[in-house]
Amino acid sequence: MTVTWLLCMSVICLGGGIACRHRGPLFGLAISVVVSFIMPTWLRMPIGGIPFTLQTAGCSLGLLFLVFGAFRKIWSRIVLLDLFVAGMVIVHVLSDIQHDGSPALVGLMAYGEWALPYIAGRFVMRDSRLLEPLALCCCVVVLILGIGGLIESVFSINLWEMLVGERPVDGAPRQIKRFGFQRAFGPTRHSIYFGLLVVTLTPWAVALWNWSKDEQIRRLLSVAGVGSSIAGIVSTVARGPILCLPAIATFIAALRIWWLRWLLLVAVSAGVIFLVVDRERIIAQLESMADEKSWETNMTLDGENLKLSSARYRILLFQAYGPAIREAGWLGYGSAALSEMPPRVPHLPANDYVRDRLRSVDNAYIFYVLRFGWIGAATFVLLFAAAVWTGIRLTWDRSVAVFASCMVGMIGAMVCALFTVWFSYDFGFQLLWSFGILAGLASQQADE
Repeated sequence: MTVTWLLCMSVICLGGGIACRHRGPLFGLAISVVVSFIMPTWLRMPIGGIPFTLQTAGCSLGLLFLVFGAFRKIWSRIVLLDLFVAGMVIVHVLSDIQHDGSPALVGLMAYGEWALPYIAGRFVMRDSRLLEPLALCCCVVVLILGIGGLIESVFSINLWEMLVGERPVDGAPRQIKRFGFQRAFGPTRHSIYFGLLVVTLTPWAVALWNWSKDEQIRRLLSVAGVGSSIAGIVSTVARGPILCLPAIATFIAALRIWWLRWLLLVAVSAGVIFLVVDRERIIAQLESMADEKSWETNMTLDGENLKLSSARYRILLFQAYGPAIREAGWLGYGSAALSEMPPRVPHLPANDYVRDRLRSVDNAYIFYVLRFGWIGAATFVLLFAAAVWTGIRLTWDRSVAVFASCMVGMIGAMVCALFTVWFSYDFGFQLLWSFGILAGLASQQADE
């Protein structure tokens, strides 16, 4: 595993080094990070007691290119997103120190988890001229991910496992199918993570079309990127990522056409009412769509006999973890308590079978209430709100309006998707990097 990790890092180093030589340290940073997006997320190397993924190591390497090559370029005006990323770092540190964490180690872990990918994206956008070449590189990455996902779904061959060895099982079995198709995992540990990873990169493929009016090859790459993105997301056969596609389109349309905003508001309100009134039939339809008959089981929770399926699982989490949520307090139970599943928190169901069946906290908002308390969960939500607001402000700049609209659509879709999955670093790294890209553009816009 160590040799494989080092070989993958050498590829990241090579890509970043070539980019740094030809376009400078900012592009070296960008390419180091982007190349890491196609690397297996399950490979880790412990350095100084901290497990470094290839993504965090590639990001750290890119920042070294920047510090030694363009230190004067990294300072810029503070924007709203900076404050909430800093807020997540502070809450992380306070919560974990409260639960007997080592201050120095906790500080490094919090910085690596929240600030590192964000800062990498933030610094790259000190030069907005890098947007188009960066979009080209992201399109190539999406192309690789989409083709790899399609091959895995149809032929049950994971290209990444062939190259670096089998991934560890994270919840779902290695071989799991829906409607006869293998659920693609790509370079991540779960099919949902893979789908959301591709979702975070989709805006680059869409926006490239707008930036390449006179370049036939780039237009073709943009179309191929969008097609590969759709293929990669569909190859997961996961409802959350697939539903992100119409959600992104809807958010973009509402952002670009003013009267659609009101129509969307009415539709969402009607949808919520319909969900409350006719919840059982909607859940049954979702179960039918996902071919879940073999997965269904029965269980008793709080003295009530309930049917359990993947679609019902997320709803039952509120009931199962309700007492623990209410007692989480301002700073929660800390990272160590949520480092394994089921989490080591009080007030869980007494029945071992029920606790095991509902072991995974597949809801990012519940997860952060438990981990960092009400302050942490509020800061997490406000971080996404700040990202959306920053993207909306950027749509006023015609040079990046399409890209910013796509980013807002993607973030809006992710806000919805996070009700069905925890904020895994398999895709969370790329999302925080995207936040940094938006913040860098906003800072540059403010300076002008």
